[in-house]
Amino acid sequence: MTLWTLRDQATPEFKEQHKIRSGIEATNSELKRCHGFGKLRVRGRPRVTLAVHLKVLALNVKRYVGHLAQAAVATADPVPTCAC
Repeated sequence: MTLWTLRDQATPEFKEQHKIRSGIEATNSELKRCHGFGKLRVRGRPRVTLAVHLKVLALNVKRYVGHLAQAAVATADPVPTCAC
């Protein structure tokens, strides 16, 4: 990297513009690593479109289930134990 690039990346404007991209890159990485987004096994625009939509849906469902599980653990009442 050049000195100009490092100096440019240290500015608040640069950081503000690239704040959203960092989150998107993490999602793309997860799709590629965990859901086979790197190499699709289908060809043709309609099938590729369907495959992409299904993979993104799977990621969203997985995240939602994780959110529900965390919420259930956070609000769960302690399990009563038997006093026998």
